[in-house]
Amino acid sequence: MKGLNNPTITDAIITGAIWAAICIIFDVFGWVIIKHPWSLSFKEFYIDYQPWITLIYIAIFIGPIVGFIFVR
Repeated sequence: MKGLNNPTITDAIITGAIWAAICIIFDVFGWVIIKHPWSLSFKEFYIDYQPWITLIYIAIFIGPIVGFIFVR
């Protein structure tokens, strides 16, 4: 947020949404679609791994907003 001339809360929300979307997409590919010894099924990753996966995505979304509050 420091790199922006005049950051707004809207910029922080958009940044958080973009980062959360990127992480969700990479997680689907890295943990569900691409098979490896630690891969999980969709149900295992997004249903059985609750509430942790949701809390992680919320933290990723809220991170830029918290950064905006500290920089302001």
